[in-house]
Amino acid sequence: MTNTGRPRDPDVDARIVIATRELLDEQGAKAVTLAAVSRIAGVSRPTLYRRFPDADALLLAVLAADVRTLVATTVLSSTASPVDRVMAQLEPFLDYYAAHPERSRALLRAATFADAGPASEINQLNAARIANLGAAIAESTELPADPRQLGFMVYAVHLMTIIAGLHGLFPDPDQQRAALRSCVIWILRSETA
Repeated sequence: MTNTGRPRDPDVDARIVIATRELLDEQGAKAVTLAAVSRIAGVSRPTLYRRFPDADALLLAVLAADVRTLVATTVLSSTASPVDRVMAQLEPFLDYYAAHPERSRALLRAATFADAGPASEINQLNAARIANLGAAIAESTELPADPRQLGFMVYAVHLMTIIAGLHGLFPDPDQQRAALRSCVIWILRSETA
């Protein structure tokens, strides 16, 4: 019989994520260190190190928690148009990144360059978002294309729109939303042509 140790306490994980988010928002990504998070979260360094090997892992935990929250609060209408169903899944993320630009830059940088395999939580969350986008398209249209490919195309455009917004290319969030909506319409129309 293998001893797996004590069960992991979700309260400790939550305190660590909250402490990381607090440091990130108040002092920036450079302030997110294992020592600082350990102190603020009130957990021992060995406890923290067992869960998170480095600062990027802490940032990815914040991103995963925030993505889970945004996905859970997304409301989809079965009677909405295909474009509206897709946009309902994307707009909360536009709002999140616009509201937290410094946090968003750090989180996207960590997610983009993380040494995370397909089994990592953030990759699983992104795969689920792509599948959900594809499902929203498939349920609402009779498009001949593979819904997963359409979901991926929409997700890619969405990510680039967020990055463009963080670089200041959309001075107004409504412009960013309109640009993304235009791209979604174009993708859906190009598949029906």
